Amino acid sequence: MGGVSATLKFSGESADYSAWAMRATAHLQAARLWHTVHKPIAGSEEEVRALLVETSENESDGEGEGTKSESAASSSTQPPEAPETTPPKAPSRSSSKKKKSTKKEMEQKEKLVQSSREAYAFLLRVLPDDQLMLVASAGIVEEDTHAVWSFLKSTHQRTTTATRFHTRSLLQSSRLEKGERIDTYLARIKDLERRLKSMGSKVLEDELIHAVLKGLPPAWSSVVEAIEGMESVTWKYVVDRLRDTENKRRIAKEETAHFVRASGGGGGKGGKDSNSSMRMLLRSTRHREGCCCTPCSPCDWTSPTPCQC
Repeated sequence: MGGVSATLKFSGESADYSAWAMRATAHLQAARLWHTVHKPIAGSEEEVRALLVETSENESDGEGEGTKSESAASSSTQPPEAPETTPPKAPSRSSSKKKKSTKKEMEQKEKLVQSSREAYAFLLRVLPDDQLMLVASAGIVEEDTHAVWSFLKSTHQRTTTATRFHTRSLLQSSRLEKGERIDTYLARIKDLERRLKSMGSKVLEDELIHAVLKGLPPAWSSVVEAIEGMESVTWKYVVDRLRDTENKRRIAKEETAHFVRASGGGGGKGGKDSNSSMRMLLRSTRHREGCCCTPCSPCDWTSPTPCQC
């Protein structure tokens, strides 16, 4: 499977498990090993243990064939025994088919166990030491990848009522942080939705939209009011509207900064004309943003409500 990227390493924190599980699942699927993780390679733990032991014994027997052939060659100097006079019986068709099917089944089992071992080795490389000790203390059968994955999931993604309530509370109290991009904020919201769904808790689209709009600061009030005034909206429409608004504000801010640099800050000769042009530019900027207030220079506040700087 080659080297493991640093992004596939698990930090050991439950808050990071959901994102790590997505990356690890994609990696295992690309390597065609996910079938040994998603489902057990045998029906029960005892059957898994027996299958792993049986495969290991067959591999040991295969390695011992070379030694047997060497010993047979060394004993070739001894006189051969007289052949039996009774002619051998011809093998029946049913016994021949049975041997072929048994051999084919054994090859499939060996291939399945080999895939499970590769997936198990991958998990050993991406898990930190404390998680490895935790898995070892759980008494899981060695090389049982499905059992290791299920243990990690039950440990870091608990589905108790308290956990579901806490995750839903995080969803409803999410806020757009100062300087945070809209895409980052939306990704946090979607991650909480995925965690709730993995616990068997449904999240309606209206609830998701309400959580996003509720977490926006007052500077976005005009956009929030416009969306809430519509009869029906979709998640895609809200995402596109917020992204477009962010891009417009970014472009307007860059234009203002460029104009200030070009006009020399509005001081000295021609300062009156520069200040007049600055007011016109700000009025144009506010018109594009759909806001009727004057921005505050220290904090770039563009809401009708008073700024907080």
